[in-house]
Amino acid sequence: HAVDFIVRTLCDAAPESISLVITGPMTNVATALSREPRCLKGIKDLIIMGGARREGGNITASAEYNIYADPHAAQAVFNAGPRVWAFGLDATHQVRATPARTAAISAIGSPIARAAAQLIEFSNALPANGPRAQGSPLHDPCPIVWLLEPDLFEFLPCHVDVETESRLTLGHTAVEFRARADRAQNVRWAVHAESEGVFSLISRVFQA
Repeated sequence: HAVDFIVRTLCDAAPESISLVITGPMTNVATALSREPRCLKGIKDLIIMGGARREGGNITASAEYNIYADPHAAQAVFNAGPRVWAFGLDATHQVRATPARTAAISAIGSPIARAAAQLIEFSNALPANGPRAQGSPLHDPCPIVWLLEPDLFEFLPCHVDVETESRLTLGHTAVEFRARADRAQNVRWAVHAESEGVFSLISRVFQA
């Protein structure tokens, strides 16, 4: 089971040696941390794709899907203790696979580049991702790109809580940049992405 793997891997790791990337609902990670708190010692950073502030939600008016799917797990992970870097829709919506960018990836010609271009074309055709001309956002690649080239993203410290009760706003990420004595700034929230740099790095990887 995934939870067993997470617990075993983190407990066996050297202290603060693992940057744990989460690009989906956080159920398995939250369960692992609850089942075996000792595994926290292996985590250097928690790097999350999820949440929204300025952009609003993509599954409801106020919630991003990965948080909405299990808001209690998200609340637990955001406040677990290790340093958190969050890539919400505010940043990922700046990284859009326009038709020109998609064509450039396809033109690389490698099998992985062609497969990626086909996936992007499928995503671009989905009405939920907005007008085809603007391209769909590349959500999940953003945390991986940041690990490879951190200067492509800008962050601000903040406090994040997740709404776990309201019927209307379930899964909403309440992001507060204002420093307060009664609330730790538990998250670094991505506010800007250098989209050209992101696609340049992706293209270089596909050419390797």
